[in-house]
Amino acid sequence: MAGPGMEIFRMTFYVMLPIGMFYYFGLPDFYKNQVLPAFKKVYPDDMPTQSVPTTPEGNKELLDQLIAARRKRQAEAQNQQQQQQE
Repeated sequence: MAGPGMEIFRMTFYVMLPIGMFYYFGLPDFYKNQVLPAFKKVYPDDMPTQSVPTTPEGNKELLDQLIAARRKRQAEAQNQQQQQQE
């Protein structure tokens, strides 16, 4: 074996490595320079967002919209199938 000096070095390394990583990656500058630009690429500011309805009337309207969109997709799929069969 390498002796007590090596064991002390290994134990110090094993303890300090995670602490150093948490310190470095938790800095506000790292977040601002690395994380936010990547986040903006995935979720741009001009991307439309959906809001969840909070009233029963809003829920019914959203449900009606979803049902209408599903029926429209089903009708388009049936039209495409009929065109392919002809």
